[in-house]
Amino acid sequence: MSTKVRTPDKQGAEGTDEGDGHLPLVHESGAKRLQRVGTILKVAYAFEKSNPPNLAVTAVGQVTEGWTGVCLVRRCYVIPPSDGIWEYDLLGFQPVEGQSERPVEVSATDRWEQFAEPNVIGVRVYGEGAGLKEVRFGIRS
Repeated sequence: MSTKVRTPDKQGAEGTDEGDGHLPLVHESGAKRLQRVGTILKVAYAFEKSNPPNLAVTAVGQVTEGWTGVCLVRRCYVIPPSDGIWEYDLLGFQPVEGQSERPVEVSATDRWEQFAEPNVIGVRVYGEGAGLKEVRFGIRS
């Protein structure tokens, strides 16, 4: 299955684009590239009233102090996932100097405007390694 990462919309991943034009790879803090956060603590969703509805997905992760530009990036597919679970990555810029070992929570939201994907039954958010959470939607009206 082919996937492509899309540029976050107004979500704080500011920097210069030195890659393929999709995500900034160098942050103003000097961090060299976006990385997945280590742990995904929680994933929540809400359908916002409109016709068609908007889908807001929020992920909370845990990182060490100093991460910046945290964003939730929805994967784009040529063919939608056969299991109906859409995938996201929770990304940010890890600090390059003076890394703190103190854990902190970070969060980011993706707003899928005019969500009209009838076969999507949930979302899965990836962090690094074992950092993964999945949530399935209840019955939608």
